[in-house]
Amino acid sequence: MRISTLIRTKPFNASERLVKFTEFVLSNGGMKELLVEGRKIPFMKYHNLDIFVPLGAINISTSYILSSLMDINYLSTNDLRILVQADRLYPSNGKEFVDINHLQCHLAADDVPYSS
Repeated sequence: MRISTLIRTKPFNASERLVKFTEFVLSNGGMKELLVEGRKIPFMKYHNLDIFVPLGAINISTSYILSSLMDINYLSTNDLRILVQADRLYPSNGKEFVDINHLQCHLAADDVPYSS
């Protein structure tokens, strides 16, 4: 009840305040104090790109390095499994090396782990 009375009896309504404030600004040559300070800051700093771009580059390069290392680890482990399985199928007694590419052609699909 009290708030509605205050709103109805206040000295200036919204349109009168807008007109008076506009006249005040025009008579004083603009209000430089009300301008946003961010307009003076360069684009890179205003949007924090000087922080986010290097962090993003570090994140992407770290992800790439880790995924490359995981691929290398998977391939070397897969080759080792093929060698162990090939040694079981074709025992070499440690006298000769086994060619992995040659064995993959001759092994059955069930014998090769992770074959596609």
